[in-house]
Amino acid sequence: MKKFGLITFLIISLFVFQSHINRVNNSNFPPINCTGAPNAFTCQFCHSSFAENMPGGSISLQGIPASFSVGKSYPFSINIHHFAKDRKKFGYDLTALDANGNQIGTITTNNAFSTINSGELTSHNPPTLAATDSNVIGGFSWNAPAIAPTPDQLPITFYFCGNATNADGTTLNDYVYNDSTKTTLGLLPITNNRLSIINSNAGNVQLAWKFANVSYIKYYIVQKSADFYHFINIDTLNIANNFSGVYIDKTVNENEVSYYRIMSVDGFGIISYSNVEKYSPKINANNEVYVFPNPIEKFKMLTVNIQSPIKQIGDISIINNAGKLIYQTKINLFKGNNSYQLALDNRYTFGMYHLIYQSNSKEKIDSRFLVK
Repeated sequence: MKKFGLITFLIISLFVFQSHINRVNNSNFPPINCTGAPNAFTCQFCHSSFAENMPGGSISLQGIPASFSVGKSYPFSINIHHFAKDRKKFGYDLTALDANGNQIGTITTNNAFSTINSGELTSHNPPTLAATDSNVIGGFSWNAPAIAPTPDQLPITFYFCGNATNADGTTLNDYVYNDSTKTTLGLLPITNNRLSIINSNAGNVQLAWKFANVSYIKYYIVQKSADFYHFINIDTLNIANNFSGVYIDKTVNENEVSYYRIMSVDGFGIISYSNVEKYSPKINANNEVYVFPNPIEKFKMLTVNIQSPIKQIGDISIINNAGKLIYQTKINLFKGNNSYQLALDNRYTFGMYHLIYQSNSKEKIDSRFLVK
């Protein structure tokens, strides 16, 4: 009987000793996977005296925005609050997961009492404080991924758990709080969205374009305008990723100028536009008129280039979109290229204007420009 009692005592003593070793180890290097994420534990796995998130206490994350930019670094801090002013140590465990449950971005720390373990941020023997009810722990950063996540990876969720302890060297009478916060991708950097007219012939204009961030684009809309201002949709193209667009407009009026642009819509509902390209049919090869810059700001100088086959006198009129005559003059033209400049005064408000050129042959050419 005595032998059985001795064996029982030794087993209990070994268990208590091992538990003590585990507590010391976990105090200095807390176990991972206690963030409160799906399929993970919380600090209550060891510190189980009380229910999680007792009233009056909380844990929060400061510094992670509602939307992030690709490749940017975000400093953040952890704020653990307790309902009584008797806590002396504050531990924590944090991870960032995408919508598929995979770690995303990288977490770094210059806090001497924390460590990165398997991608998680954990406390590393947090300092003993004077009795207090809260502690804000900083010195951390989350580095957003350098390549934009795909829509199925979003949003990104930060899961974090904190422990407000009494620092008595045991796992008893400690309070555990856990929470999460989400962030999603902000506006993607839009660069190199270029549209070009690569070919044109009777009744056809061939467009080609390239967009940045094409892996996110769901579809393109080809838009057309007669006045640079009012665009209408002429076609919708649902395309696979990495598509460089080519489109032929077969509805061209050879007697009118046309403006084109491409609108893209991505998986987040974000709309982007290309530059605007102008198609100018050669109504008469003997007389050509070009105006620039177009669009133009009020009070700037509008340049009118006229290619004349002969020396002649031409008429220039400017009419606003309401049909009102704004300006009229006669100019002497030499054979070849002629340049005429016109100052836009306060008569030119925002809107589209028609510059009508009429030659000796009574041919009229309508060149439109936008005042912005």
